[in-house]
Amino acid sequence: MTPVDTLGEPVTVVDALGEPVVLINNDGTPAFLAYSAKTYLGGVAPYHWLDFINNRALYAGVDVGNVTGATGYSFSRASQGYYTNADGTLTLFGYNALLQSEDISNIYWNKLFSGVAASATTFNFTSTFGSGLESSGTLTAAAGSSVTASGEFAGSGTIRLGVVDASGSFGATYLTIVLTSTPTRYSITRTLTDANALIRVRNESGSAVTGATVTKLQLEPSASLGSYVPTTSSAAGALRRGDRGVLIEGSRTNLLLRSQEFDNAGWVKSTGSFTVTANAIAAPDGTTTADLLLEIAGTNSHQTNQAYTFSAGAHTLSYFVKPNGRQWCRLMIYDGTSFKTGYFDVLNGTIGTLAAGVTATLTAHADGWYRASITYTCAAGTGGVYFHGATADNGADTYSGDTAKGYYPWGAQLEAASFPSSYIPTTSASVTRAADVLTYTAGVSYPLSMWAEFERAVDTGDAEGLLLMNASGSFSEIYISSGDRFEGFNTGATTGSTNVTGTIALNTVTKGAVRFATDSVRSSRGGTLGTADTTATMPTTPTIMQIGIEAGGATYNSGYIRRAAIFNTALTDAQLQTVST
Repeated sequence: MTPVDTLGEPVTVVDALGEPVVLINNDGTPAFLAYSAKTYLGGVAPYHWLDFINNRALYAGVDVGNVTGATGYSFSRASQGYYTNADGTLTLFGYNALLQSEDISNIYWNKLFSGVAASATTFNFTSTFGSGLESSGTLTAAAGSSVTASGEFAGSGTIRLGVVDASGSFGATYLTIVLTSTPTRYSITRTLTDANALIRVRNESGSAVTGATVTKLQLEPSASLGSYVPTTSSAAGALRRGDRGVLIEGSRTNLLLRSQEFDNAGWVKSTGSFTVTANAIAAPDGTTTADLLLEIAGTNSHQTNQAYTFSAGAHTLSYFVKPNGRQWCRLMIYDGTSFKTGYFDVLNGTIGTLAAGVTATLTAHADGWYRASITYTCAAGTGGVYFHGATADNGADTYSGDTAKGYYPWGAQLEAASFPSSYIPTTSASVTRAADVLTYTAGVSYPLSMWAEFERAVDTGDAEGLLLMNASGSFSEIYISSGDRFEGFNTGATTGSTNVTGTIALNTVTKGAVRFATDSVRSSRGGTLGTADTTATMPTTPTIMQIGIEAGGATYNSGYIRRAAIFNTALTDAQLQTVST
């Protein structure tokens, strides 16, 4: 095997005489990762190394392969979740509510009408009508919500794939699959008539099928098909890891309905405003689900809105928008008391005029898309959210429509929060995305040093956790403070605190490290040393390492952790500067 660096490029390892050598770990395995991690950190060797960009890990000095191979790896998120790639495209990471997704011989899978699981992946459907299998566990979901079932199938014959709700009905919505010898993933989405759901695979019209391959079964509470997530004894969500690192967010809810369906009656189009063409072009996630809004001729208010009753507090409204002849658009929140607006140039990527009390973001995505958001502290009251056309920054509410001009809006989202989180698709009901929880066994004791390379996606206005070493509330952590500083903090008998002042830019790769030792706590960011604390004692020996969360457990990073490292020693000031540069 050729050793590679952290970017996956080949490197040549030589001894003092210039001869090629192979580095060996204590267990006899090639130490390519150990070498590249040390090189990346300017010659300072980490004890634990989690490279989420390249999916490589070093644990206790041993190359353990990918980041899921490090000791004590545990991840959960009880929902789907979107991830924004470096090129601005969106990827939907799945959630699987089923157990034993690749073992239909397990007792979790009910065999119906003499159906037989001949092995973990092979099933015989008898000619008895309804012969098949279904999950014994159900997915908790409300009546009217959408559920997507999927699986990989192969063989000869015809079967059906569908979702059963609490009524026990297979329903009129099912997928007929003519099997081929090539294993193929199929999916079907159903809007539930009654609450809750399970997956069912059965024969077609009473015909027998022998030796069908059935595997990679998945059931998720969404109208969209997410990435496949294998399961055994528990449901699981997929770790949102990609070319920007791992994304860790807290739980959020999209309060709007029909987030991608602007042709739906839930989106009110005022008289003379827009015509709608459904599913006109590819959306930011690559699916052909983006609708076209074209202006209607005549002087009118060209807008579409959805009613909503607000509670008092901060709310954030966001849309993905691509222009079709119109450069400017306007987002608006009406809380029943006042209209609050923000103007956006979605051709050139510029935020325009904002109403008093409104903050805004505008983020570029692939293929000419932008995601625009406005945030405002609302009063309690019945109102709604609006997507408006505009001919200029701070343009008039009404203007003469041009039937050749308009917009592609997609992914409407309203959150009871002070900043936008990743997109959460909805259909007939609001949807909650669960929190990402990623932990490992700590495997170190004090003194120790912590390091993180990260990309801040949003200023949350609160503590943004990066890396936490915890023992039931006795901890050391590194995070971005609400004052936009890089900080380190520990809770010994005498707490330690250190920080590097200065704003941490959004969407910029940043490195920071902190040393935790008795009477010696210090930080460094970008090679600049922070304050020194010379009176700290150390916490209890940590038991777990938590990624992307602050010690209180309520605030998350809400950004991308690219790489993380733990050193089982107190780095010197010079070393802190080296690894953070």
